[in-house]
Amino acid sequence: MSRTSTHRFSPSEAYRAFVKTGAALPDDLLPLPSVEISDYKSLPEISGVYFFLLDGEPLYIGESCNIRRRLSTHPMRQIVMKDWIIQDRVRIAWIEVSAK
Repeated sequence: MSRTSTHRFSPSEAYRAFVKTGAALPDDLLPLPSVEISDYKSLPEISGVYFFLLDGEPLYIGESCNIRRRLSTHPMRQIVMKDWIIQDRVRIAWIEVSAK
């Protein structure tokens, strides 16, 4: 099964591109654009690094060529959505990474 993408690079290349910029991950992830986990369908269709944040602290960090598509089937999202105790405390934040 082939995977097609409108992006010119793979997720690992996107992550390397982010690292190559020399930008450090912010100490405080709360100012990053984010959505509640239940609102994942409103995530942008962009390449980037994404974060599952539990009360503002990173629970999981990943990368994708299409953040919305990746999160639609992500096992971590499915686990969190089943846990009503933490569900309302989890947000998905992201940093866009584009090819130069």
